[in-house]
Amino acid sequence: MLKSDHGESKDRPKLKGILNMATLRLDLQIDSAIIEAAKLAASRKGMDDLCEYILDLIKSDVIDTTPHRESITLENEDFDRFVSNCLNAAPPNRKLKETHKRMIEQGIE
Repeated sequence: MLKSDHGESKDRPKLKGILNMATLRLDLQIDSAIIEAAKLAASRKGMDDLCEYILDLIKSDVIDTTPHRESITLENEDFDRFVSNCLNAAPPNRKLKETHKRMIEQGIE
């Protein structure tokens, strides 16, 4: 495995992200042959650009890999305890209130 001046592996694409809850920007280093193949695949799907194709792949993969429904089975006693805890929850502590405030400031509600 080769390292660049920045200590990053050269045998796999570099992913750099600047993330806030509204957007994610990725800088990708992809082999030119893969780029050309991806552009061809995008055009075959009627897409105008590579970004649209990549986003479509991500959305498709999320749907394919995310279970449509997850469930757990509780014994009656555990369910009763769960409901009781929900109905009699303690007021939020300071850290939870601070986190909630930060989330609102970041536009997450």
